[in-house]
Amino acid sequence: MSEREAVALAPAISRWLATGMDRSRLADTLTTGLPAHFLTRPAALLAFRLKDAPLPAPPHRTPAPHPPRPHPFQTCDTCDRVFRAPTPGLCRDCRESPRLDATA
Repeated sequence: MSEREAVALAPAISRWLATGMDRSRLADTLTTGLPAHFLTRPAALLAFRLKDAPLPAPPHRTPAPHPPRPHPFQTCDTCDRVFRAPTPGLCRDCRESPRLDATA
């Protein structure tokens, strides 16, 4: 097959590959059951089969789940640091540090 013939076939092959069909399955679909005398003009044969054969149905793809939304910004009740959390309260540093007794 010449380069010019390959370039002419590229758009049709791209449409088939866009349906989700892999290359080996496409080659099998287009070349299975061919008589030997058709193999002398492969580009013409492929052009005919690409045009004549119906495209396979695209594979069913489930939509990707939406990523979870981040928690809203909160302001720490002790140090006024901004952090993300589902509810207001203390930031990580204030939760983890020992509290000083205000009466000491």
